[in-house]
Amino acid sequence: FMDPLRAACDGSPRVGARRPGVTVAFVIFRPAGLDCRVMDRSSLIQALREHVERDARILVAWLGGSDATGRTDELSDVDPMLVSSKTDLEGVLDSFETWIEATVGIRARHRFPEPWPHGHPQALYLGDRISEDLAIDLVVMDVETPIADRLLEIERHGEPLVLVDRAGW
Repeated sequence: FMDPLRAACDGSPRVGARRPGVTVAFVIFRPAGLDCRVMDRSSLIQALREHVERDARILVAWLGGSDATGRTDELSDVDPMLVSSKTDLEGVLDSFETWIEATVGIRARHRFPEPWPHGHPQALYLGDRISEDLAIDLVVMDVETPIADRLLEIERHGEPLVLVDRAGW
């Protein structure tokens, strides 16, 4: 299996076929304008912070997961939690996906079907221009969500790393 974007970015020769005594190699050339920079985790989080600050429909945003528990490492995914009005949930999800596509590209995505185990829309993304090990695990919730259902229990979810709070959560 060969990832065409990664192959185009590194431009190294690829082995196309092997038979006894015969090896066929080829080079994939990088198209002009192809962005091959790989964004690191901290740069991705900074770009995410800027995105949520710009989108006024996002009333509250924080990072959960390993950022909240203080156990991040080079393999940790990014777990943004976004809060908006119920009428803006789909628009916030769409806007987030557009932002990811523009920022790091989308190599794979999975939108969890209803009913969601925790009651909130959720989607997973793998980017083209971030580490292959770095996943983005997005949860979006309604601003009217009862406190008990906000996934903010410190004992279980850690101390959220707040990116924006326009609603006084």
